[in-house]
Amino acid sequence: MKLTIAWNVWNNYEDLLLGSEIVRLQNKELGIFDSLHLISQGGYPEPPSPRESQYIDGHFPIEINENHELLKIHIKYTAAFRVLEGIRHAYEYARRNGDDYALVTNGDAWCLDIRKLKCLLQEDVVKQNAVSARIGLVTGLDSSWGSHAPFFDDHFIILNISLCERHKVFEYVEPNYGSNLAHWGGVHYMLMSLVDERVPPGLFHSYTHVENSVNQFGENSGFSLLPWQYQPDYAFLHANCYQEADLHPLRAEMLRFKGLDRYPEVGTYCRTFPADL
Repeated sequence: MKLTIAWNVWNNYEDLLLGSEIVRLQNKELGIFDSLHLISQGGYPEPPSPRESQYIDGHFPIEINENHELLKIHIKYTAAFRVLEGIRHAYEYARRNGDDYALVTNGDAWCLDIRKLKCLLQEDVVKQNAVSARIGLVTGLDSSWGSHAPFFDDHFIILNISLCERHKVFEYVEPNYGSNLAHWGGVHYMLMSLVDERVPPGLFHSYTHVENSVNQFGENSGFSLLPWQYQPDYAFLHANCYQEADLHPLRAEMLRFKGLDRYPEVGTYCRTFPADL
């Protein structure tokens, strides 16, 4: 199996370094994927340094329509547009390289066990759908997100490259992105709109409802993405440590617990945040 992993980044290149080291060196040890392409993409003016990019195959600036009407509503849509355009770029990059899948996530969201990732990609329902993503169920007692926005995660999106190509999912100039909900939503609404508009019926799969994800207190995280969410089924970790610095020791402890501090950069990070800090 051939895979591209694409991290959408701001300037959190230390996150990129650690996340890419984990999957690169795990794959070197275990030989899980026949081919593994790792890239980062974003709009920050300064690219990652040679050290920060040592495990990736390239960093790509993502251009957006700076005159889009939504940018007149709020500047936050700049980041949302880059995420959405980054998904398309990840597809195009994986297709050019002959990869079977692309996994699109953000710089602070990592896969800690690529064996679990491959098992996910080998599921028949993932093979049969063009796009697979994490969707939160909206129920009355579990709606911490609010009554108006179902949880549609922009982390760990799976693109089935051959099906996306066959059905021309990413052959567009500019989707609508659900602008009728612009005042309420952000990238989550836009992702739903992108799927509704571009993915043919029957070719989208919600591979998890993130029921067993936990926050930094070990509680069910519900619809809360921030500042910490860990999903043990897939060993997916999303940790906003550079916005919430007190989470660094917790992340370092998880990396130690999983033995990932055996890798050079991860080991350096873990020593920076010892267990007794």
